[in-house]
Amino acid sequence: MTIAEAPRFPQLARTVVDFAILGAARSFEPVFRTWAAGNPSDDEIAFVASPFLQSVAAEPFHRAVQGLDVAGLDAPRREKVRRAVRLFLRGFLQRGEG
Repeated sequence: MTIAEAPRFPQLARTVVDFAILGAARSFEPVFRTWAAGNPSDDEIAFVASPFLQSVAAEPFHRAVQGLDVAGLDAPRREKVRRAVRLFLRGFLQRGEG
């Protein structure tokens, strides 16, 4: 509904993005700061947190909202989350400079 009504209510869409989506991504930033190789900048931490959230949470969230799946974590979804976490942490731990 937020997407459909964004042209009429742009502030509503902005609020959802700012408080729900960006807020959720920011909640992962301390994890990446703890596990990061080297000394990444705040911009690097923020950059990786958003794609991480998209990888882990966006698809199941949208599928549940659209009624295609039930909300929650069953065994296959839990494994997908684990795989995404391992992938992101491995990449962030071993990231190269450049």
